Amino acid sequence: MTVVHCKRDEYDVYIGRPGKWGNPFSSGKDGTRSQVIEKYREWIKQQPELMDSLHELEGKVLGCWCKPKACHGDVLLSLLRVRIMENSVFTER
Repeated sequence: MTVVHCKRDEYDVYIGRPGKWGNPFSSGKDGTRSQVIEKYREWIKQQPELMDSLHELEGKVLGCWCKPKACHGDVLLSLLRVRIMENSVFTER
């Protein structure tokens, strides 16, 4: 799982705007890059339909405009890794 620039690299799932995984917060208008990434982190946790769909991204290369800079895609990868670890611990019991 990784995030790449959507115009420079091949990818499986587009996560930019206006897509399902796009960040509704814009750098500049809604804060600095790091601020809007943190806003996305908090926002997506309140979106049960997206949180329940994280598994769709497993094993995929995600494409966004931000990379190689910090990106909301990094949040998606982090959340997905946690979800995978939680599921593997649960299934090992």
